[in-house]
Amino acid sequence: MTQVVNIVASGHLHREFDTAELASTASLPVTKRTQDGRVYFDFPAVDATVSLSRTGQYLISGAKDIDTVNDSRESLISALQEVGAEIDIESVESPGISNIVFSGELKNATEGVDLARLVKDLGLDKASYEPEQFSQVVYRPDELDCVILIFSSGKVTITGCTEFETGDKAMELLQSKLQSR
Repeated sequence: MTQVVNIVASGHLHREFDTAELASTASLPVTKRTQDGRVYFDFPAVDATVSLSRTGQYLISGAKDIDTVNDSRESLISALQEVGAEIDIESVESPGISNIVFSGELKNATEGVDLARLVKDLGLDKASYEPEQFSQVVYRPDELDCVILIFSSGKVTITGCTEFETGDKAMELLQSKLQSR
């Protein structure tokens, strides 16, 4: 029904880092350093990006499954330890998921979706459509904690989720509302 296209997760290493020094360490796979001091890592073994702030907070984005999230955390810790950073592994929790993005496609939408009609069918208090600014319907269902973006092609993006089950539940909810119109 839906597939995960991005997971954003974060955690804390419970110590501060000199991110300027980390950014200039040749053995670390640093891709960039921002003005706010955040350092971005691109580890070859994982398909995600990890950023680290000077406060020790890290952010993982681009993962498509929980194993990649955990592997990204482990890659960060290992790389930092290899360059001499002391990290108390016992105090570092698993990363918390803050956003999961899903994609899917509406059934029976081969001829496209009339977005102006769709927003009325979903309810003007729950859905919005402003084609001059944003060419899709933004739907915020009461039943689930997520935002559903519906494109005229029938493609759907579901964002704001923190649980893996929410993607399929959101798609099922949307399909049932469309069938009942």
